[in-house]
Order: sequence, then structure tokens, then C-alpha cells
Amino acid sequence: MAYSIVLVALAASLVHAILLLVYRRKRYYSAYNLPPGSLGVPIIGRTFSLLRALRSNTDEQWFRDRIEKYGPVSITSLLGSPTVLLAGPAANRFIFSNDGLILTQTSALRTLVGRSVLTLTGNELKQVRCALQGYLRPDMVRRYVRKMDDEVRRHIELYWAGRDSITVLPTVRRLTLGIICSIVLGQEADTIKEGLCTDFVTLGKAILSFPVKIPLTRFSKGMRASSKIRKSITNIARKREESLLQEGNATSDNDFLSYMLILRSQGAHSLTLEEIVDNAMSLIIGAHETSSVLITFMIRHLANEPEILAKVTKEHDEIASNKKKEDVLTWDDVAKMKYTWKVAMETLRIVPPVFGSFRTTTRDIEYQGYHIPKGWKTSHKLISAREETYKEKRAMAPQAPTIEVPTDAELLQAQADLWRHSLYYLASMGLRCAVQLGIPTAIHNLGGVTSLPDLLTALSLPPSKQPFLGRLMRVLVTSGVFAAGNESGVELFRLNPLSSILVDGVAADDHHIQTSFVLAATSPHYTEAALGLADWFRKEVAGPVPSPFEDVHGAALFDESMALVDKDLDALANDALAAHDNLGIGTIMRECHDLFKGLESLTDCCGGDGTTARAITKAHPHIKCTVLDLPKVIDKVQPDGIVNYVAGDLFHTIPKSQAVMLKLVLHHLSDEDCVKILSQCRNAIPSREEGGKVIIIEIVVEPSLEPIMFEAQLLMDMAMLVNTRGRQRDENDWRELFMKAGFSDYKIVKKLGARGVFEVYK
Repeated sequence: MAYSIVLVALAASLVHAILLLVYRRKRYYSAYNLPPGSLGVPIIGRTFSLLRALRSNTDEQWFRDRIEKYGPVSITSLLGSPTVLLAGPAANRFIFSNDGLILTQTSALRTLVGRSVLTLTGNELKQVRCALQGYLRPDMVRRYVRKMDDEVRRHIELYWAGRDSITVLPTVRRLTLGIICSIVLGQEADTIKEGLCTDFVTLGKAILSFPVKIPLTRFSKGMRASSKIRKSITNIARKREESLLQEGNATSDNDFLSYMLILRSQGAHSLTLEEIVDNAMSLIIGAHETSSVLITFMIRHLANEPEILAKVTKEHDEIASNKKKEDVLTWDDVAKMKYTWKVAMETLRIVPPVFGSFRTTTRDIEYQGYHIPKGWKTSHKLISAREETYKEKRAMAPQAPTIEVPTDAELLQAQADLWRHSLYYLASMGLRCAVQLGIPTAIHNLGGVTSLPDLLTALSLPPSKQPFLGRLMRVLVTSGVFAAGNESGVELFRLNPLSSILVDGVAADDHHIQTSFVLAATSPHYTEAALGLADWFRKEVAGPVPSPFEDVHGAALFDESMALVDKDLDALANDALAAHDNLGIGTIMRECHDLFKGLESLTDCCGGDGTTARAITKAHPHIKCTVLDLPKVIDKVQPDGIVNYVAGDLFHTIPKSQAVMLKLVLHHLSDEDCVKILSQCRNAIPSREEGGKVIIIEIVVEPSLEPIMFEAQLLMDMAMLVNTRGRQRDENDWRELFMKAGFSDYKIVKKLGARGVFEVYK
């Protein structure tokens, strides 16, 4: 009777405690806008429901049921902690980019395995990360391939060869445990994998269990297995540490344990011996269990998919045909298994071997309008919405796009290419610096060739900057801005054709300095527009699409509104445009002399200060040249009695003449605007029989050009994309514009570098 009264009293106390806990928790979080859902029974929550789903491989359906009921954000209690469950790509980005979340071990995992490297932060994380990166360097990975090959051969001989049937998962667990133990523990791996295989399986099952030590539960069994494993690995670690001290770190560092102990003795990290053992256990448990699941389900799927099995077998046979029976696999052999890799990736999609991860909030944070209190955990699962549209949701689809593993040589080249492409802007900034310092002009004033000390003096730079100037010049020489040579052991820098057009203060025919083009193209306004390119692509815009430059700065380049936004930039951009347009007119006059033959009058549209028109008049005095440009341009021109200047808008009217010339004008404009201007040009000229024509000098995109010239055309097209509404066009594009504007015919008179010279006829 007394015993019953005690039990009733205990039960009443327990119920009272639970109700009090629920009340306090509800009152404490009443100020928070928590996600939908329920924390359930304190501490327990939905833990057992999730564990059942994980053990029956229905965890994805468990998540989907919650999403259907509560949406992609909900709360519950898991493994003793209040937890916010997140799903979808947005949650994935939130989890991995939020500094208010730190990766956290579950209570069970922390108790069973100890402190994992995944939970380190700050300087401690940096130290250990550097240590692990060294351990996983390419030459070490190559050694592991040989170890794996040896272990697989031995395992197949012992457990697979000569048998009619096998149970895959237990044998594969033994295989993967042997491989990872040899990599992590080295020489003593056999002791662990033979004596503790069952203990590792028990420990793996206990990780996803409720962390209460009650006899005969999974967690209790896992604690015993963990203690046994830790004791064995600790004994190995202590013996290895003694050996290292005796041999002065001469012991091989091919295994994780030795490597971490050597670095510890050198002060490279601050992990204790116990923490190194914890991380060795974590590596073994994580790697061997997930790999076992992957291999098991790959074998299962291949057995059910004969066509895919045949392709995998063919790939392996091709690799084996080039090797002798005793030859071991190499990293290059593994890199050739591209189809096998696709099958592995598809297996991981169908049967993910891990549940996910937990993170703990270090402060109150907000997601999609909901609050996640400090100290709560989050768990996320990325579920593809498209998966529901699959006819056979669980069918293998190895043909789906997956990444191909590059060879070592390809990987190294890819990294170098990535550096170049990511850092190209520094070459442009180096060119800008050279222009701002006046380096081309200084070299010209020094006779066209100079040493580094003389250049430093000519630029009036501090002597302490000489080494840095040398590094800048080295990049500019390599990128083709300057030339360099060595005479009597002294490095000399020279002008080349590129840097010669950046020399200021020279009065000579056909010398059109291009410094304004460099300064405009590398200006903060231009680069800021380019930095906004991704945001610009994402925006849905009704009507004509503004350029990224307009989107960022609120005004169009070369438009009158630009002067209101930034007067200096407007002036610089127009100077750059004039310099760019005038460069090469001498070449055109020499190479296309017949272009102007027989003409009596010509209108140069957007001709600026008349530089081009004066060059034409000088070569052909009988031609009456007119320059048409905006009033703001014409107002600044001093009449010279040679060229007639007209202020106007070529969209509305163009002075009548035998020929109209458009030089590097149309690439700034949309196709629609080009057709409008070309139509005005057509109205301004007589028929072809009367000598009427429109002369167009523009970039003509041509892939057959040498690579550098073609790349220059494409970069100019990107410049148009970022800064204007125009584009660079190939011959077919130009032909289409000419026909839409009502012209009957055209011909390309000459191709000069990246440009083409057109004659277009009415």
C-alpha cells in the first residue's frame, strides 16, 4: 500500500513539473513570433517519431508531412532541444550564410563521440582546418587510393570470392571500416577493424537515439561501445606519441593520427590527445557508415538496372584493359570513372545516407518573419519541388547532369585559369594606374626606353616604391602594354604600339591619345555598373530594358541627363568617345581611299569636333563635309571655315548629302533605334545610281578572327551590354538592320582589324 502511495506521489510530482515547465516556456516565449507547430511533450517532443522514420528510411516523408501541415518553417522538440525545422533552397542559403548559427553536435553524438572538429570556432578552427588541409593534400590522397585498392582486393578475396550469395551491408561495413581505419590509424588498423567492427555498428545506431542512459537501450549500448573504442584508440595514440618523441617525429605521417600528433608537437594546433582521439572516432564513424550505405544501395540499384550495370562494367573494363592484374589503381584511373561517379551521385540523391545537421542560434534571429530564440536548434532538409513531377520518383537517372572529376593536370590548369579570370580586373587597374602616373609619357620623354630607377625618378615617386613599381611593370609587360628587354644585366622598358597611343603631349598627324578611354572604361561608375550585373539580370522590367549603367546611376551614358548626375564623368565619357572614334581614321583613309572617290558632299553623323571630317577634306578637298552632332557638342566647336557644323538630332533629320557616314555610332544603340537612324540616313541620300550611299564603320563580330581580336570584339560587346542599350553585331545582324531600314543592298568594302567598312545603298 505504501509503495503504491509513493508511486502515485511521484507520478503527481512528475505531471506537476511537466505542466509547470510547459507554462513557464509558453510565458517566456509569448513575446516571440514563433513558427507554426508545437514543441510537444517537454524534452521529448517529436524525437521518437523522427527516430522511427529514420530507421525505416521514411524521414523524407516525415519532413514532407510536416511541410504539408505547417509549411517550410515549423517548430518541434528533437533530442531534448526546441528545434526549428527548415526546408527548401532558401533555407539552405539561410543556414549556410547566417553567422548567428553554429554547427552543433546532438546531445547523443557529443556524449558518445566527444568534441568534433566540426564544432570548433575562431582561431582554434583555423588551426585545425589548416592542419586538415595539409593532411588532405593531393599527394596524400594519391597514397590513399593505393591503400584502398589493397584493402578492397584483400576483402574480396576473403569475403566475396567463391560465394554464391552474400549479405552486402555487413560485409561492406567491414570493408569501409578497414579502409578508413588504415587511413586514420595507420599500422594498428587491423586491431581495430577486426576486434571492434560490431562496436562501431552499435555506436553508429546509438548516435540517432534519445540521450538517456537506461539499461538495454540503444544509447546505453552505444555508450559501452564508445568507451571500448575510445580506450583502444587512446592506447594507440599514446604509444604513437611515445614513438614520435623517441624518434623525433621521424615516424610516417601517412595516417591521420600520426599527422595530428606531429603537428601538435610542433605547436600547429592546440587539440589535446583526447580531442584528437575524439576526431579520429568521428572520422571513422562518419566515413565508414555513409560509405557503406552508398556502396550497398549502388549494388542494389545496379542489380536492378542491367543497362546501367553494363555501362559501369564497360567503363571499368576499359580501365582494366590498360593495366596488368597486379597493377594497383591510381588517382588517374579513378578520375576516368566518370559514369560510375554519376551513378554514385544518383544513388546519393535517391537514398541520402545522412539525416542532415543541427545548428544552434547564438542570438535571437529572424527567418521569413518568424523568430528563432537564442539557444534553439535548427535542422534543415533541402527537398526538390520538382521531384514530385518525376514519373518514377525512385528510378535511377545517371544521365542527369553531374560534375565530371578532372584529372590532376586539368585541375591545376583550371585553378590557374580561375585565377586569371577572377583577377583580370587587376590588369585593367594596373593600366589605369600607369595612365594616371603618366608612365607611357615618361618613357617617351626618356627616349622611348628606360630602366626602372630612371623611370622612378622621372615619375617623382618615393624610392621606397621602386620594388612595387617593378612588380606593376612586370604585369603590364606580360599583358602587352609595354615591351621589355635586358641589356648588360639591366632590365629596360620600352614603348610598344599599345603604350604609344597613351603618350600625352605629342602633336602629330594620326596620333589620337587614348588615355581618356582607359580612364572612362576603368572608372568607378563603369565598374559599379558591372558589379550590378547579376541584380540587373534578375529584375523583370516592362517595356524597353535599361542598361545596368542606367539601372545603377539613373541616367543613360552619353545622354544629356548624364551631365546632371555627374558632370565630370559626362565630360570624360564624351572625351573617351571622341578619342575612340578618331583613332584609326588615318588607316581608313589609306586603306579605303576609293571609299570617298567621286563624292561631292558628305555628312559625318556624331562627328564631334570635326577631326574625321577635316581629315577627309584634307585628303579630298573637293568634298564638302558637314558635321551633325548634338547642340551641347556643336556649341563648343570653333568654326574653322573648312567644315560646316550643324546642331541637331539624327533621329529626326539629317542634312541632305551624297553620302552619310556613321562611324562607331550604332553599336551604342538598340536595334529599334538603329533602324530609325538608318531610315533617316536613307532619306538624306540620293539613289545608288547618283552615287548615294551610307558609309558605316563598325565592329563586325567574326569568330574566325585571331583569338585576341575576337576576344576584344566580345569584350566590347560586354561593354555595350553593361553601359548602353546597344550591342556589337555580326554581318547577318547588320544585313537585317539595313533591310529593315529600307535599303536595297550593301557591301563590305574592307575589314580592318575588329572593324568593317560598309557601303549601304538606297
